[in-house]
Amino acid sequence: MLFFILFLILYTIIFITDLMPLYRKKQSKAFGVCVVIMVLGFIIQSCLVFNVHIPSIASVFLNLYHYFFK
Repeated sequence: MLFFILFLILYTIIFITDLMPLYRKKQSKAFGVCVVIMVLGFIIQSCLVFNVHIPSIASVFLNLYHYFFK
């Protein structure tokens, strides 16, 4: 839980320092892309902190490779 709180504080600091200037300058495309990337990163980081199993996409590509080329 401590790591989750630390990452929450760090993401808040990054949001304030990096994304607020984009929002104030009305750069909506850059702001939107950054928000999506930060939210995905936060979700993945939260899953790792709470030991949630995230399936590897490499196994999907490996299965497709074996299906088509063997």
